[in-house]
Amino acid sequence: MKPTSRHVLLVTGISLLLVGSVPNAAVATTKPSAATIEKAMLKALRSSSSIQFQFISKQAGQTMSGIQWSSPTQALQSTNYLGQTNHIMMIGNKLWVNDNATGLQAMFNASSAQANRWQNVWISVPRTNSNFKYIINGLKGSSLFSSFLPQGKVRVVGPTHSKNGNVFTLFGETVKSGGTGGFPIGVVVSATAPYLPIGTYISATLNGKKFTSTLKVAGFNTKAPVAISAPSSAVAYALTGMPK
Repeated sequence: MKPTSRHVLLVTGISLLLVGSVPNAAVATTKPSAATIEKAMLKALRSSSSIQFQFISKQAGQTMSGIQWSSPTQALQSTNYLGQTNHIMMIGNKLWVNDNATGLQAMFNASSAQANRWQNVWISVPRTNSNFKYIINGLKGSSLFSSFLPQGKVRVVGPTHSKNGNVFTLFGETVKSGGTGGFPIGVVVSATAPYLPIGTYISATLNGKKFTSTLKVAGFNTKAPVAISAPSSAVAYALTGMPK
């Protein structure tokens, strides 16, 4: 399976998470280095047990929006693209997909008849299937935490005042993943340690067309992982084709 335009939007967007709740700490009196901010940020993120966020990506007049819950071992993502929904769930070593006919044709190379038959049905997919490498990495908390950090030569601007209080802005590049990335990005973080991100925005040209992505966190939990239950029923996906 080759990543489709939807997957490009998805993988790129998931590399740009926003986390909202920031623990109480002293406001920085001097501007820390990018390395200091990123080290503290990553340590705090890795100590968390789950994150919940919403995202919007736009390209060539098409919009993909969605929500996601993630922890190191499980995740659930629901997206809306071209007026149709898609759901992906991961628990431990198991992965499930619930998609519309168009998505099934793109993801599984299904025929029109197969896609129409199996749309909106939970399909169990082995995580070992290399075709889903980028999707799985976009769901796992351990992968997400590293993607919060701008790459390349990162510069720090601020502190400045916003509706979220005093903030720094880190300018760098997005993580390269799934053949995408390396785009300019600004990540706004709290001016209080551990400098967790509170906002990010990307605007770039992808395949000759303008691409933008914005994400906002709906929750950040440091005590208990997000609770996700496996589908009550699902059909197994054979690597050679759709369920029979």
